[in-house]
Amino acid sequence: MGLSGSMAADADTAMTKAAPAGQQDGEPWLDTYGVAGLPAPFALNPVVFTVTTNGGVPWVYDPREPSGQPRWQNLRRVPGSQGGNVINISVAQGDNSLSPVVGTTQSLKITARTGSGLFSTTCGIAAVGMNTVFPTAGSLTNCSAWAAMPSSTP
Repeated sequence: MGLSGSMAADADTAMTKAAPAGQQDGEPWLDTYGVAGLPAPFALNPVVFTVTTNGGVPWVYDPREPSGQPRWQNLRRVPGSQGGNVINISVAQGDNSLSPVVGTTQSLKITARTGSGLFSTTCGIAAVGMNTVFPTAGSLTNCSAWAAMPSSTP
């Protein structure tokens, strides 16, 4: 399964409420998550990762990228993406065992809602003793393939 529709910002908007009219039109949606305990040089303060949809395209902001490198990475580069219009998106701490990065110690779970359902990916952002930044070109190989989530309401 791949990303082929809109995505959920949280349980409240994901299953029980319709997306705001602006979101249905592809206006930006924004969520952030602060990750503590990353390896040096980011060990002293939490690093805030941001996800957004802009015109239906999902993005993640990695503030650890070196100066001069793009910090916004297109999440359509995650394996399994079908390029659908994302309505909502959220980010939280991920299950490290679901990351494709060997030895993952910190990960992000990104959940998106499209017109065809809910999808999620887990992106490894740190492994033992090292930071794993999002690649600036090619596939986002530090993220698991987009997978469909159950669509029934709790």
